[in-house]
Amino acid sequence: MPRHYRPSVRNRIVIAVLAASAGWGLAGVGTRAAYGAGATTLSILSIRTAVATIALTAYVLITGVRPTRLAWWNGVLIGSLRIGITPLLFMMSLNYISAGVEGLVITLVPATTAVLGAIFIKEGITRRQIIGLAIGLVGTMLIGIAGDSGLGAEGNIAAGFAFALGGVLVGSATGVMQR
Repeated sequence: MPRHYRPSVRNRIVIAVLAASAGWGLAGVGTRAAYGAGATTLSILSIRTAVATIALTAYVLITGVRPTRLAWWNGVLIGSLRIGITPLLFMMSLNYISAGVEGLVITLVPATTAVLGAIFIKEGITRRQIIGLAIGLVGTMLIGIAGDSGLGAEGNIAAGFAFALGGVLVGSATGVMQR
């Protein structure tokens, strides 16, 4: 049964989803621009981690909600993987493929999460979903097989895909771990 929210709550939800989508969608472009300006992967990752820390601290201070010890440990484990390793792999891929090509690889996260969820925590998956997942995987792999990194001679599609797919796997695994 669908939940119904007051208009003010619904508006905040829509704004939060749009902000998260814009942030996620622009991350690759911003990272490529930062690399172009001379930033290192470590400096970019440090800034992203600092922003996440500030956001979490602000949330705790504003809401007064204090995570339990178990929640902190789960947060450290999943956060280290999802906020540390996953973006690190995605950022490393940008040394070899364009943000556009990387973005196409990243679109495999939901499909990979669904497959891992079906395998490890026995979440249901329908035949239609399997067909859709296969189409997405084939489409992304065709881009890799085409061999165009989007960066011309300085690109390396194999290395870029390897790093990006590593990020997809780690990110998807943390999605399953959260459940």
